[in-house]
Order: sequence, then structure tokens, then C-alpha cells
Amino acid sequence: MSDDNSIQLTQRDVATHLDMSERNLRDVLRTLDLDWKDKPTQDRIRVLYIRHLRSTAAGRGGDRQEELADARTEEARVKAALGRLDYQQRLGLIVSAEDAERTLIDWAGLANREFASGTEKLILEIEHTLDVSIDRAMVEESVRTTTEGIKRHAEKLSGALVEGLGDLHF
Repeated sequence: MSDDNSIQLTQRDVATHLDMSERNLRDVLRTLDLDWKDKPTQDRIRVLYIRHLRSTAAGRGGDRQEELADARTEEARVKAALGRLDYQQRLGLIVSAEDAERTLIDWAGLANREFASGTEKLILEIEHTLDVSIDRAMVEESVRTTTEGIKRHAEKLSGALVEGLGDLHF
């Protein structure tokens, strides 16, 4: 189609010339910052479109270049973070959350057993030294309250540790 001023161009004509749909042409015009009401010539649209395509192909333009650059940067950050984690794990500087959870719960169990054992020894020592009898049920209730509190706290800490993995950022 000629750019003769006597011929009125339609968007369909230009879209056909550029081998695209009219909808795609409207998007292209927007990308090229051209307003159809300003009556751009077919040659002007074609030249700007070809320049836009060249720029995009060379990596200098396009609607999503910034997103692509951000994605590449994020990918590089994740790769570097995973490399650091792998290195630290090989050095034995980090443990899995599951191992830490298990260790914390095991420690709380040991602490509770030691506390109960120490309390029993203390009762026996008091009974022997003072020649008295101590109500074991009363003492066991107090010990049980304490050991259950330790157990609950260990479970809370270990649960928070595992749940916190979802909040990690590199």
C-alpha cells in the first residue's frame, strides 16, 4: 500500500503489511509510542517497528528486559547462596532443621530426666538427713509441671525452627 496522502490507511492495512493482527498492531503502536489519531505513515510505523525489533534482539529494549535482567540477577543470587550453603555444609558448619529439632527435643528429654533424678536424690538426702518422710505425690506433681513446661518449650522452639525455614531469604 502506498503512503500517498490521498489514500486513507486503516489499521487493518498496516497490520496486514506487518503480518500481524490488528490487536497486535495496537499493542505495537503503544510500544512505539505512536498514536493512530496522529495518522502515522505506514513507512514510519514500519521503520520504528524494525528498529524496535533490532533493539529487542540486541538486548537493549523490549517490554520485559528489566524483568529478564531482574530474573537473571535473582538466579545468580540464588546460585551463589546455594553454593555458600553447600560449602558451609561440607565444612560441617550447618545442620538441617530436622537434625536441630531432634537435638533440641532430645536435650529437653535428657534435662527432664536429670531434673527428676536430681529431685529424687534430693528427697532421699532430706529424708535420710532429717529422718522424715516426704510426700512423693506432692513432689512428683511439682516436678511433672516443670518437666512438661520444659517439654512444651522445646517443642515450641523446634517447631518455630522448622516453620522458620519458609521465611529464609538470601
